Amino acid sequence: MAANKPKPILTTLSLNPDLHRVAQDRAVELGLSLADYVTRLVRRDLEQPLAARASIDVIFGLGHSAGSDVATSKDLYVGEAVEALRTRSD
Repeated sequence: MAANKPKPILTTLSLNPDLHRVAQDRAVELGLSLADYVTRLVRRDLEQPLAARASIDVIFGLGHSAGSDVATSKDLYVGEAVEALRTRSD
């Protein structure tokens, strides 16, 4: 006897047309429906510890300065990092 699988909950997402098109194309490349592709992305994101997603190393790129001068540009860099996190969470 098969276990009772919970019925999926219908959710509506608003995507801009370009993002929708690219996501739909990627889903087709992977042989998935758009719903399955989005579910896979959400599951993958939720499996990562929150600390890994908000690592200070990622924000500041520690050890990879590539010639930047944090001492003179720190306010700019912090502002860019905060703005990137703000747009990412919207």
